[in-house]
Amino acid sequence: MPKINYFSNSIVPSNTANAVHVTKMADALETNGNLNSFFLYKKKHKDIKSFYNLKNILNYKQYYFSPAPVFNTIDAVLTIFRTKKKNITYGRNIKVCIIHAFFNRKVIFETHQPLNLYPSFDKFLIFYLIKKKKLNQIICISSALKKIIENEIKNYDVEINVLHDATTPKKKKTKKKKSISKIGYTGSLLEGRGIELIINLAAILPEFEFHIAGGSSFEIKKIKNKSQSNIFFHGFLNQKKIEEFQSQMDILLAPYQFNTKIPGNKITTKWMSPLKIFEYMSSGNPFISSDIPVLKEVLTNNYNCLLCHPKKVNDWKKAILRIFKDKKLTKKIVENSLKDVSRKYTWQIRASKIVEIAKKLV
Repeated sequence: MPKINYFSNSIVPSNTANAVHVTKMADALETNGNLNSFFLYKKKHKDIKSFYNLKNILNYKQYYFSPAPVFNTIDAVLTIFRTKKKNITYGRNIKVCIIHAFFNRKVIFETHQPLNLYPSFDKFLIFYLIKKKKLNQIICISSALKKIIENEIKNYDVEINVLHDATTPKKKKTKKKKSISKIGYTGSLLEGRGIELIINLAAILPEFEFHIAGGSSFEIKKIKNKSQSNIFFHGFLNQKKIEEFQSQMDILLAPYQFNTKIPGNKITTKWMSPLKIFEYMSSGNPFISSDIPVLKEVLTNNYNCLLCHPKKVNDWKKAILRIFKDKKLTKKIVENSLKDVSRKYTWQIRASKIVEIAKKLV
C-alpha cells in the first residue's frame, strides 16, 4: 500500500477554503491508512482536529516556505531530506512537486488553476519535467480545467485526472418549524461571489432573514453600509460551526457571478469547483446556485438544486418562493443532493482515488 507525503500550500488553520480542502484530504488519507506525513504551514496554539472537525489527530510536520522565489526553491529542496524516496509526494505546492520530480521522486501534482497562471520559472520547470516524463500524474478539479491543461501540454505523455471537490456526508435531520424562514450564504465576500445579489434579494423579500457567514470585519463593515435590515452577518466560523450554520438554514445560496475571484484577484469562473457547493449538497437543505457551465458538471437543475441566471434577481426570488411552496420538489432536491454526495463526492472517495493513482507510480 503506497504511503503519501502530502504537501499543503495553505496556512493551517486559517479562514480560507483551500485550508479546509487540504486538512480534509489529509484526514481522509489518514483514515485510509495512506498518509505518511502532512506538511503544512501552521499557526501556533490551534487544535487542528477540532478547528476543522476531523476524524483523526494528524501526523503533521511544519515547513517554512519563503514568498521569495529564490529562497522558496531552497525551502523546497530542503523537504527532500525530510522525506523518503519510496514514498509518494502529493500536493498543490507546485515548487515542492517540481523539485521532488526533478530529484526522481514519484509525484502527484494537484492544480486548481491552469498551468500558465503559475510564475514563469515554475511554469518553465513543470513543462520541462512533463516533457522529460518525470511528472506524469496531474489532478485537477473540473473537466473544464482538464481541457485547458490538455491544450497547454498537448503532445506530452501525461495523465490528467479530474477529481471534483468533496465534503463530509451527513444525515438528513428533522427540523423544528421556525416562525421566520432563514436563507443562508457561507464563504468569501470577495468580488464575484454574489453578495450584491443577496442584498437585492433581501430588499424584495423583507419577510425572510438572510444570514451571511464569512468575511473579515473590514469586508463586513463595508457591506453593512449598503445592506438591508433583514441581513445578518456572522463573520468567519470554523468548519464545525459552518456545518451547524448551514444545517440551520431553510435555503442556501451560491450566487456565483461570471467574475468570481479568489485571493490574488484571479477569475476562476471557467474552471472552478467550489467547496461550498459540496457542503451545501450535504447540508440537508435545498439550495440555489448560479447557472454557470462548469458548475453543471456536478449540479442539475430541478434534480439536486435549482439553477438561476447569476444576474437575474427576480429569477432567484421565484426560485426561493418555489422551494418554500413546492415541498415535493424540496424533498427531491435534498434527497438527490445527499445521494450524490455519498456516492461520488466524499473526502474518503476522493482520497481512495488518489491512492489508486499513487499505485500506478509504485
